[in-house]
Amino acid sequence: MSECIFANRSNSTPYVTIGIPTYLRTNTLIDALKSAISQDYDGIFEILVLDNNPRRNDETEMYMKTMNKVPLVSYYKNHQNLGMAGNWNRIVTLSRSEWVVLLHDDDIIAPCFLKDMLCVAEKYNADVVNSGFLLWKDFEKNRPCFKLRNKQYNIIKSTLSSNHLVHFAGMPSGILYKRDVYIREGGANSDFFPSMDYVFHCNLSRKYNFLIYSKKLTIYRLSINESSNKNTIRTYIPIDYSIRLYIADLLKLPNWYSKYIYKFATRYRLNTLNMKCLNIPELLNIKFKRLNFFEVFLYKSYLRIYKYYYTNINCIGKM
Repeated sequence: MSECIFANRSNSTPYVTIGIPTYLRTNTLIDALKSAISQDYDGIFEILVLDNNPRRNDETEMYMKTMNKVPLVSYYKNHQNLGMAGNWNRIVTLSRSEWVVLLHDDDIIAPCFLKDMLCVAEKYNADVVNSGFLLWKDFEKNRPCFKLRNKQYNIIKSTLSSNHLVHFAGMPSGILYKRDVYIREGGANSDFFPSMDYVFHCNLSRKYNFLIYSKKLTIYRLSINESSNKNTIRTYIPIDYSIRLYIADLLKLPNWYSKYIYKFATRYRLNTLNMKCLNIPELLNIKFKRLNFFEVFLYKSYLRIYKYYYTNINCIGKM
């Protein structure tokens, strides 16, 4: 259950909801919420902040109470921690709108985000739309600036095939879902943590009209969090490897591709993260080996070709 601390909801049913799931990150939530409030959008929308920390009167609640007079903003607290996936799913069920945007509490969206993303969704009859993003690393003091040029950007269809090697569908933040599709498919499944967004997006890409708008409308903050600790990494590499083998089976990819490309990709990840100490290679029956410069160059080149190929072959228009 979730308790409503305050609700500034419109009497009219909103067309879109910006949902911000949060947990113990008041300092970054401030920027995320400001970017949601600052939307240049004429339609009816609302903002829901769902706090996954059940403790009352904590720092986040104290800050949110200063926002209790801000139009469109509502604040809820879960009675117990639902986990990352559970918090995402709960915020969607709390919404009343046709569309829901999930925005992580450490990320930021451009002022034109809603206007541009809904325009793409309506024109191309989409079920899900993800945006391009700017990466903001923790050690960088200055936040990246949105460079919204007056030009047309690609609309790219995400398919199961385009996600078989990398998470082509993109990050699960700054993403627009049709609410009934999200709920119908069961939302993010915590059994696949920490790869639940990858599994969910592969499923949506396979069954629905999942589009990627290449315009960079989201700032994705790369910070130290639950997804970046060693225990999480130790879990997600084997899970990702298993998911890719399953996708390869669905797509009927040749055995040599699964055997060599996926194993090499996993070795590359292990090298990049310096994960030999976690015994992941032994778990996957993959021999750990340091990649030389030429091997790294070959794999990076293959990734570039892969992304270029699917970006172009799946481009269905421009806006």
